[in-house]
Amino acid sequence: MDLVTGLIDWKRRRRSEPRARYPAVIHVETRAELPIELSRRVIYTIGSPAKPKRALFICPCGHDHHIDLPIATDPHEIGTWHLSPETRGPTFSPSIDIVDRGRRCHFWLRRGTIQWAYD
Repeated sequence: MDLVTGLIDWKRRRRSEPRARYPAVIHVETRAELPIELSRRVIYTIGSPAKPKRALFICPCGHDHHIDLPIATDPHEIGTWHLSPETRGPTFSPSIDIVDRGRRCHFWLRRGTIQWAYD
């Protein structure tokens, strides 16, 4: 990544950090029920509302790529994320670390708010 691209990414993250929130979680039974264009700041869960299998949302970095995460059905399942639907917003654990088209997006989503990892 060159210096200009790095500065632009840094600025996007700094600008959106205090306001980057995902307050809504929308449940759909199958991928066919997803809207053609996903809404920003909405997390879509696929499967039953009690035990979703996947979570899909637009990355908060501003480059409009989608993040598709497998959701754990068992607390000891490896290679999946745990989704806690809290009243103040959803929480994922562990952190979300995605590389898409040469860009790395690493952040935590806690109580619906994005906290970027600067590594």
